Amino acid sequence: MRHIAIIGSGPAGYYSAEGCQKTFGDAARVDIIDRLPVPYGLIRSGVAPDHQSIKGVARRYETVALSDT
Repeated sequence: MRHIAIIGSGPAGYYSAEGCQKTFGDAARVDIIDRLPVPYGLIRSGVAPDHQSIKGVARRYETVALSDT
């Protein structure tokens, strides 16, 4: 089994984690590490976090974060 560590929980980190999940599936475990206590980087605080499309992105990231892989 592969164990992948991704540094940074912003958009690039979550898209990388999603790509790893699609590529490796259950054959890999992905951990996302961030220095901040809250995830999602600029999606949470930088680019109109209350806009509907941004909320959709946050839900997509949450799906990736809650995945078992």
